[in-house]
This record gives sequence, structure tokens and C-alpha cells, in this order.
Amino acid sequence: MLTTTDDLRVTEIRALSTPDEVMREIPRSLTATRTVAASRNAIHSILT
Repeated sequence: MLTTTDDLRVTEIRALSTPDEVMREIPRSLTATRTVAASRNAIHSILT
């Protein structure tokens, strides 16, 4: 007996937004930009 069980709970498939689209829709603040830069520098210092 063969039964199909793939994707039984999938109701729709939608494409994801590109990073460029997300950045245009949700602009980042200066504070967020500085936080990301500082965090990346801190992680870089830890790893190197």
C-alpha cells in the first residue's frame, strides 16, 4: 500500500523577500547600525 505523506500541512508557498527589499521596507536607525558594527568588531576581536 503506497500513501503520500509529503507536504500534508503545506497550505501555500510564498517567495521570500530579498535582503534589498527588506532593507528598503525597514530602514535601519543610526543606533542599530552602530550596534551591529560594534558587535561585529567585538566578535572579530574574540575570534582572532
